Amino acid sequence: MIRIQGRPGAPGVAKGIAVVMQKKTTEYGRDRDSRSELQRFEDTLAICTKEMLTLQERLSETGEESEARIIKAYAMMLQDKTMTNPMKEAILGGKSAFEAVDAEVMAISDKLVAMDNAYMRERADDIRHVGSLLKNKLNGEEEIQLPQEPFVLVAEDLTPVDTLKLDRTYLAGLVTQMGGATSHTVILAKTMGIPAIIGIESVVEKILTGDNLLLDGSTGQIMIQPDDMALHIFEEQQWEAKKLQKKIKEKNLSIAATEDGYSIEVCCNIGSPEDMQLVKEKIYDGVGLFRTEFLYNAFQRYPTFDEQLKAYREVAAAAEGKPVIIRTLDIGGDKHLPYLELPKEENPFLGYRAVRISLSRREMFLEQLSAILAAGDNVRIMFPMITQVGELRDCKELLELAKERLREKGIPYNTSPKVGIMVETPACGIMTDRFAKLCDFMSIGTNDLTQYVTCADRNNPAVEELCTPYNPAMLRLLAQIANDCKKAGIPIGVCGELAGNMDYLPFLVGIGIDKLSVSPSSVDLVRFMVCSVKLSKMQMLARQVLELDDPREIKNILSQTWKDIIK
Repeated sequence: MIRIQGRPGAPGVAKGIAVVMQKKTTEYGRDRDSRSELQRFEDTLAICTKEMLTLQERLSETGEESEARIIKAYAMMLQDKTMTNPMKEAILGGKSAFEAVDAEVMAISDKLVAMDNAYMRERADDIRHVGSLLKNKLNGEEEIQLPQEPFVLVAEDLTPVDTLKLDRTYLAGLVTQMGGATSHTVILAKTMGIPAIIGIESVVEKILTGDNLLLDGSTGQIMIQPDDMALHIFEEQQWEAKKLQKKIKEKNLSIAATEDGYSIEVCCNIGSPEDMQLVKEKIYDGVGLFRTEFLYNAFQRYPTFDEQLKAYREVAAAAEGKPVIIRTLDIGGDKHLPYLELPKEENPFLGYRAVRISLSRREMFLEQLSAILAAGDNVRIMFPMITQVGELRDCKELLELAKERLREKGIPYNTSPKVGIMVETPACGIMTDRFAKLCDFMSIGTNDLTQYVTCADRNNPAVEELCTPYNPAMLRLLAQIANDCKKAGIPIGVCGELAGNMDYLPFLVGIGIDKLSVSPSSVDLVRFMVCSVKLSKMQMLARQVLELDDPREIKNILSQTWKDIIK
């Protein structure tokens, strides 16, 4: 048995036969004049575009809207003349179609990789994926032969097209050399509910087609030709997962309340109206976070009032009266909008982002606030990355101006929407008692808050161990925030990744968190966890770990609660 270590991509364990996808990286010989070569390129471009549009339509018909949006983006790139015209010029200049595509894709991706913005660096993957699509078609791509049993797809890099075109009936997991935590490979794996491991150097040389594999997407570990002991452990994990699903189905989850009667709202995080399809059959208490930056990313320009209003109303209607918290545009840091033309910054996470952008671009902000106000009476507004009380006052003043504009135009709107903020900076966390006087609710964004408290970039592998929510400073700050909100009489929620972390949930319950907002796929599990503990015991547990100073000891103690529940 051979063990190799990669980076966690998407959680879960899988067992399957390795299918190694090796793409052609060199061109087969050509003997054509430039005009013939240009025609071959244009024919290939048309075929690839048609394939993407057809695939997009198929995915939309099957309800896979997130995947359909990715493929739509690829189709748009193929139709983007700013990318394809330089390729055509290079062909007329004497290069082969393959060489022209390769050179232009490399030039564009190199520019993106050189940027400080993590989001733009990972968008270089998209450009390379589109380039691979064209080059493979120019070279005469071959259909990959898939086994009629569970298999793990292994490749240097996987494009969404690679995975979405496959018959995924037996697809058990994904393993790649390339790709980041927000790459489409990882996003698709999470959407499909299969494990993924990324960042394995020379992976197509280390794993051969036909190898038996075990992979754990949570730890990033792969076992090649696993021995009997490893197989036994895997079977136990699978059995435990099935046993847990049975327990969840048997539990009454109609009300998310602890065994001693403390109710906690369990809501879902979404990025588009289509995501509401994922919660249609679930018991949930509302939308705890609607990330509007995904809506802005769907356009090549600022979405209009009508375009935003349509999306917000769709979500409000789909929630059927349940509260919907819409977060205003949270762009910057590792999230980018090409048409926003943000300045290059040395440290974008500490720079011009989120509400700072909104307050400096008043008309854009007023347009969004107006659309949110007109979306429905069950809609609430949340401002991100607030660090000063003055910023919140400025936001509320613009909200009043947006109401005035709607009133003048005769557009119906919510006259008294509930207004809250994201608590995701230490400055805001320390001053929660002051902010509480101006808020109807607060929600803790634990992803950013953790990296700001620990001074460790969550996307940097060299310091990722330091960027831990188990740092005692993080626990103390969370407890203080919850306590300040309780004193002020306003609800406090968590909408970051910690809200769905089963090991951490006992602590959040123990400090008095009122609302947990998680991905749609985690709603049932979180409700089950809440219904399986006693508030009194979780309060004792919270007090215990708040006295500790070793993150590893804190994690071990908290994780034991979950282990006891699933026994």
